[in-house]
Amino acid sequence: MKWYENRIKSAIDGTNPMVIKELSGSFAVYGDVQFLPGYCVLLPKREVASLK
Repeated sequence: MKWYENRIKSAIDGTNPMVIKELSGSFAVYGDVQFLPGYCVLLPKREVASLK
């Protein structure tokens, strides 16, 4: 499996090269497409249905 096929699992496994920092409940990662320089996203460690 390629790292981009499951970004969260690859971040947990340590094979996602876009990870900036592991946080307590998530991963800060660089965006795959840099439409804005330095674009970053936060990936949760577990699946969530809602952010409420």
